[in-house]
Amino acid sequence: MEGQGISGVVEGHFIDIGNPAMLERLDVKLTPEFETEYDRLCAESKTVVFVCVDEELALMISLADIIREESHLALRWLQDLGVHLAMLTGDSKETATAVQKQLKLDSCVSEMKPDDKLKWITNIKEEHTLRKRHCCRGEKVPLVGMVGDGVNDGPALATADVGIAMAAGGSALAVEAAGVAIMTNSVLKVPEMICLSRFCRRLIIENIVLAILLKLVFVVVAVMGYVQVWMAVVADLAGLLVVILNGLRPLIWKPPRSNTKTNEAPKASWLQRKQPDEYKRIKQDDELN
Repeated sequence: MEGQGISGVVEGHFIDIGNPAMLERLDVKLTPEFETEYDRLCAESKTVVFVCVDEELALMISLADIIREESHLALRWLQDLGVHLAMLTGDSKETATAVQKQLKLDSCVSEMKPDDKLKWITNIKEEHTLRKRHCCRGEKVPLVGMVGDGVNDGPALATADVGIAMAAGGSALAVEAAGVAIMTNSVLKVPEMICLSRFCRRLIIENIVLAILLKLVFVVVAVMGYVQVWMAVVADLAGLLVVILNGLRPLIWKPPRSNTKTNEAPKASWLQRKQPDEYKRIKQDDELN
């Protein structure tokens, strides 16, 4: 049953295992005891699975995903980089809300079926496009990124402007559909990737401006007769070499490191020098915590 659970027959009994949507389909009502326990488990960020035997509730199982210590730092870092964070999950509203509060996410959409993530990303992209077309033509259209690792994330990863797959423990479909594959399970690689991409974009602009300026200087000097032609050619080749060497800087780029055990912010090195505003805000958050 898509988006609900599974059904089968065991020793002549009909067994249904799934989420609250399955209970609605079977028209099964929770007793006060079950409902109280269900609310408590959801408040603890746990996913509740119901087991029905012959369309009667027999068992309730709670499952919990352990939030990694580095997740708090990674998500805070992304917010400092100007990223709006939204969690798309198939969990119940109560469980999703509890996780949202724990991770301090900007928004959360719960009880999503496999196709709902694709529809949500498509709608967000259309809203951004319409907003630019009708009221904010001077603004840039925000890019929509999607991070996932499951089979159900494949269509959404392919639709997003930037699909990021956690390839280390993810499905082959998610990796194939995504535009970027992170080969480790560390979520800190996501903000590091954004920092690296911005560094590369700035480097491209630098190389274009540098190449144009150098060529203009060499042409003007050669036309005015201050140097011979062969000297201008050598100088032009030297300028090209400078641009090439500058373009190799990403090979020695090092991301800011973090201490996930103590949940400290990234060390100063690159982040403090190149993005002081982001570093200052992360540092202030750590001091408050």
